[in-house]
Amino acid sequence: MTTHNYSSVVKDIKKRLSTWDYSKAKERAKTGETASREDLINDFLAILGFKRENDDLRYEYSITVKEKKRKADIVILDGKAKSPLVIIECKRSDETLTVKHLDQLILYLAALPESKMGILTNGLDYQFYLKDNNGSNTTPFISFNIESIDDLTLQKLAVFHRNNFNFNELKSMAEEFYFVERFERALADELNTPSSDVLKSLYKRMDGKRFDEKTALRLRELFNSFSLQAAVDKLRESESRNSKLGIVTTQEELKAYSVIRTILATSGKLKAGEIDRISYRDFKGHFSIIVDDSQNKSVCTLILAGKKSIRLGAQSRDLDDPIEISLAQFKKEIIETTLEYLRK
Repeated sequence: MTTHNYSSVVKDIKKRLSTWDYSKAKERAKTGETASREDLINDFLAILGFKRENDDLRYEYSITVKEKKRKADIVILDGKAKSPLVIIECKRSDETLTVKHLDQLILYLAALPESKMGILTNGLDYQFYLKDNNGSNTTPFISFNIESIDDLTLQKLAVFHRNNFNFNELKSMAEEFYFVERFERALADELNTPSSDVLKSLYKRMDGKRFDEKTALRLRELFNSFSLQAAVDKLRESESRNSKLGIVTTQEELKAYSVIRTILATSGKLKAGEIDRISYRDFKGHFSIIVDDSQNKSVCTLILAGKKSIRLGAQSRDLDDPIEISLAQFKKEIIETTLEYLRK
């Protein structure tokens, strides 16, 4: 990690966004890609520190794709080498971003070996992609609409900000996102259609003796959301007791989780069933309350060992004992952030 003060950068981005009246620009941008770039995209890049006068932007950047001359809409240059680092493919603001547009961006990235990252945007929606030589990264590791940017996205954009820009840190962020995404996709696929190897391994743990098609069929029938949820509950109990993992879910962390769920459940703002989408992830050194079991939907992060604190977005606040009273001070922020993720 770098030593930049991301909190101040997040605050600056948020302030600039709040004073940016883009409603008229949004209408003008509907006339074409050039208008979207001039009236929306340039202003947003300026909020992130990338301005024409800084000499690190190039427009209509010439590239050769399959022996044909093409032009990338915008390229951000490497500060030292002045080589193309980030390619930005722009579309008109009333055009929905599609796989076809992404294929065009990937084609441009492949044509510029020095490039490391691509951004696809219509001036309102932004999708950030890490370049993969295998061409397999088709999911954005940062994705947002400028009209509804949450605090977690602002923290990521602070790393991209020109004053902080560190490609290695962005790459690390993206690779962690893609690794977790591939794991979760693979796990979901396995749970949806369990392989014979997995079934055999499970049956062996059940002290089963003879594995056959009848047994396999019975096991497959047990792969449903109810039995999997029961297994997850047992796993959480095991993790809380297993100090060998280096992660121990303490009673105080579980109390904090219970307090936050109570705050949400009694707010009157959650719809039926939404409270069941709130869970937690315990990490070494911190404890996160999350929505939809997603690391990208963190309501807040708690540190309850030593000096206690809660991080809401980019802001870190101290916590005192008793924890339930201290957490209640942040009721408004907790509810607002949770609703933001629940209603996306």
